[in-house]
Parts: sequence; structure tokens; C-alpha cells
Amino acid sequence: MTPRPSNLRNGLVPMAALVILLAGVKAASAIIVPLLVAILITITITPMFLGMQNHGISAGIALLILVTALVVLAFGGATIVGKSVTNFSKSMPKYQAGLQSQVDSLVVWLGERGMDEPKEWVKANFDPRLAIEGPGGGRMSPSRPRKPCRPA
Repeated sequence: MTPRPSNLRNGLVPMAALVILLAGVKAASAIIVPLLVAILITITITPMFLGMQNHGISAGIALLILVTALVVLAFGGATIVGKSVTNFSKSMPKYQAGLQSQVDSLVVWLGERGMDEPKEWVKANFDPRLAIEGPGGGRMSPSRPRKPCRPA
């Protein structure tokens, strides 16, 4: 009679395999992402390409039309995104002022609820600039120590 492997080992082997697989995908993302985009574009335009050929348009002309349309759509999308970013950048002072007003209201609310030094606690635990400028989209900074929330 052979001993049966433990349940722990049965669970750890697939988890280790998943970690290795995900690490490989992360390492190869510089190759995988463009490849997936190319596959997506190919799947999207193939029916149009075949439909143009069925209507008597040669393969070269159909491909030229579709590539031109893709380039025009890409530039149009880039223009729209660029204008949105520009408008957001111009409006940023207004957003920062509104966010600061909300933080000030939070400080007042915490003070009314009996919290000791709410302004210092908010300052130590939340940086409103990160919501506008930071890469974390307003996440609380994990590098700063937290002050405990103590009611008065």
C-alpha cells in the first residue's frame, strides 16, 4: 500500500505552479501585450476584410482601406484623449480646492465626534495631493506610519 500525499501538498503544488505561471506572464508582458493587441485587431477586422473581398475588392485594396481606417481611428482616439487630459489639467486647481474643502469638512466632523487632534490624524493618514497628482489615485500612503484614531 502506497502512502497518500497530504492535502497540504495537494494544495501547494497547484498554487506554486500558478505563481510561476503568473511570474512568467509578468516577465513576458512586453511581448504578450502587443501580441494580444495584434490578435484583437486581427479578429476585429477579419470579417470586414472578408466582406470586402466578397464584394469584389481585391485583398490589397481591402487591406489598405482597413489599415487606413485603423490609423485614422487611432489618431482620432489619441486626439480625444489628449484634449481630455489637457482639459483635466486646466481644471486641476478647481478639483484640488474641492478636495481640500472635503478634507477640511472631514477634520471638522471628526472633531465634533470627539477625536483628539483630528487635523494631525488626517494629515498623517491621508494626503489629498495623492488623489490628484499621485500614481495611487488617492491611496493612503503605506510608507507613513499611522496614528491611531482615539476618541477624546
